[in-house]
Amino acid sequence: MESNTGLRKIIYIAALLMAMLFSFADADAQVTDTLKEVKVKARRAKAKVSNDERLNTYSPGQTIVTIDSATLEQYKFQTMANLLAQQVPVFVKSYGLNNVATLNFRGASAAQSQVYWNGIPIQNAALGIADVSLLPVELMNKVNVVYGSSSALWGSGNVGGALLVENDLPAFGDSVHFSQSASAVAGSFGHYRFGIKSALSEERFAFTVNIFGQSARNDFPYTDVNDSNRRMANAELQSGVGLLQVAYKVNDRNTVTARAWYQQYYREIPPALFETASLKNQRDETIRLMMDWKRTGTQTNTYIKTAYIRDYVWYRDTMVLVNSRNFTNQVYTEAGIDHRFNKHHKLLVFTPVHLS
Repeated sequence: MESNTGLRKIIYIAALLMAMLFSFADADAQVTDTLKEVKVKARRAKAKVSNDERLNTYSPGQTIVTIDSATLEQYKFQTMANLLAQQVPVFVKSYGLNNVATLNFRGASAAQSQVYWNGIPIQNAALGIADVSLLPVELMNKVNVVYGSSSALWGSGNVGGALLVENDLPAFGDSVHFSQSASAVAGSFGHYRFGIKSALSEERFAFTVNIFGQSARNDFPYTDVNDSNRRMANAELQSGVGLLQVAYKVNDRNTVTARAWYQQYYREIPPALFETASLKNQRDETIRLMMDWKRTGTQTNTYIKTAYIRDYVWYRDTMVLVNSRNFTNQVYTEAGIDHRFNKHHKLLVFTPVHLS
């Protein structure tokens, strides 16, 4: 028995020694074959909220509210006045159904709040304001609201803030790509809307057209100040809007883009609370033509853009024999250079010329 016990101890000790030898061998193999730990650190690239570098890079410290694509899709068939009034902390002063709606930032007047389309100011030259109820959300791909004065970047009239609406940059592809979509909307009180959007692109050419029209009677019932049930009269709305974009890629660094935006609105203005009837109506017709050239370099980007804007407003009130027509013409040209010295230092120099 004692010999068997001693033999077992010897076997256990031998097995333990063998296990230790194998473990040391594995440890040596791991030391020689295992790579050293490497830590990879990186900062997430900041998403660009605009096609304009003045907003992406040169607006530090400013409050910028960006409307996301999901919200734009939700308000696709409405006006910019409804979108801003319900989704952005900005005061939209509306003068009633089928009437003017203007922006007011932080106590500034409507004339001190600018509206830009792809970097071009689109205020009416005669009124000095922009009617945001005439800006359809469907035409815009990017919407940003900038708070505070930034006259050095957006012009001397920008005291309270600015609304920036933009269209997407042309998308070129290696092969021919064509897409088309249509939309139709029907609502209460004679509201109908129909639109078509088509896009064609290839390696050096891109084309997009967006057209829609709408009409509405707006003859809804309401209770007046005398508790009488009435139906809204003289409140019809008709409109037609079209946006055409054509882009040509000269080479890998140079791109030329042309845009044409035409819209026509006919609005009947219903009576105010102190009026028994109304025969007022207003016709707004606007054409905006824009062309820009961009050159992209390794360190320096150059651009030139020019635009022509024509506004026509025809206001009539046959009850008081008012028949007023107003034509305005504007020409805007801007040239700029954006140079990057290194990853921490950039310089933007641009010169705008605005004639009306």
